[in-house]
Amino acid sequence: MNRTHCILPILLALTLALISACAKQPAPTPAPPTAVLTRPTPSPALTATPEPTQFPTPTDAPKTPTAAPTVEMAWECPAASATLSLWHSWSDQELATIQVILDEYRQACPNVELQLQSRSDLAEISRAELLGKAGPDIMTQRNRDIGRLAGSQMIVPLDSYLGPDRLTDDYVSVAVAGVSYQDQIYGVPASMETITMIYNKDLIREDELPVDTDDLLKKAAIWSSAHPESYFLVYNARNDAYFSAPWWQAAGVTIVDDQGHTTFRSDAGYAAGNFIHALRQVMPEEIDYYIADTLFKEGKAPMIINGPWYIAELETAGIDFGLRNLPVFSPTGVPAMPLVDVNCLVMTPNAEARNVATAAVNVMRYLTGAAAQVALAAANGTVPTNQAAAHAPEVQALPVIAAFGAQSALGKPIPASPFMAALWDAIARGVECIWTGASEVNTCVDDIQTLAEADIAGMK
Repeated sequence: MNRTHCILPILLALTLALISACAKQPAPTPAPPTAVLTRPTPSPALTATPEPTQFPTPTDAPKTPTAAPTVEMAWECPAASATLSLWHSWSDQELATIQVILDEYRQACPNVELQLQSRSDLAEISRAELLGKAGPDIMTQRNRDIGRLAGSQMIVPLDSYLGPDRLTDDYVSVAVAGVSYQDQIYGVPASMETITMIYNKDLIREDELPVDTDDLLKKAAIWSSAHPESYFLVYNARNDAYFSAPWWQAAGVTIVDDQGHTTFRSDAGYAAGNFIHALRQVMPEEIDYYIADTLFKEGKAPMIINGPWYIAELETAGIDFGLRNLPVFSPTGVPAMPLVDVNCLVMTPNAEARNVATAAVNVMRYLTGAAAQVALAAANGTVPTNQAAAHAPEVQALPVIAAFGAQSALGKPIPASPFMAALWDAIARGVECIWTGASEVNTCVDDIQTLAEADIAGMK
């Protein structure tokens, strides 16, 4: 007989509330170098972003987030007994919370046995091992790998198991887009990460923050004049694809689609390139992740762009910080659109071969349900993808989680296309070309497309 799922008990919520909230951090890195305070000579016009000859029309502008449902889709335990293998890359802290959630699942569905195995190599796992006798039915993945895995038939589409809603009723739109590839759903979104603007409340008031990129450039010039040894905004701007994405995408550039098409060589690309060039005039010539980190922590910049992994460092440093959505891109009037990394659960062909696919999807839905994601947000600082969880009062009361959730809703998922592998280096080289003045802005932008298309052609 089917057993109806219920939300985690109050006792669990109270217990999890006592766990210290902490966002995931990247692996330890060497101490950042001393900040280089080489200020470029400002260009004559810093009050507006140079505009392209033809006003670009942004593509796929972010939609208004769907209102949170009052209840989740009906959920029941699978009727048949099943033994499932789940390979994961969760941290010890995440796993502790998930084990509590899975214990609750086991109590509700004793006919489903779950076997967990921690693996640190899931991004490089071979097809032979994955589909071998000991391979998993479910595994954790990042959405950026979905296209490669689907193309190698290492994961299966879930549409037939999820029903006509295709997740859209229960999960935020950017997360659903992240687990979609070639018009099919290949994963259930579990959490997401992106970058946003972080500011030092001791150095700048909220009403002084820039509302759009023209405002940013104007205030940056004024700030530099008033604070000669300081910069208004710092981030990994010199040669990084991920950190430059908000400007490309808000301008209307398609970084790459499922077929390998990219649109940097366009008025939209030139608009974003000109803005990056303008930023160069109000930021250090030598700037990278570590220099930006040092400047911000030393109080030599009131604002930085970074992600949730950075929050614990700021708390340790004792910085009174706030978070704010990235500014609107002035030439198009579209909010900056950062890349969103969607962590998800995917199903392998093993589940179908073993006739446990229905049970596997059932577990995947449970682990990403509202109650589970609220618990994970409270205990581990993860940003929910489930709409009901994202709008839950307990989550909205967590300012960091709420802020990164709001910024994610304005972003775009990292493309699941395997052709994205051809873009990271091409964009980084193009941005560095702009930053160093190696060529004219339009030439640097054109080179991104040329390099990417050459690599993509080699992949086809």
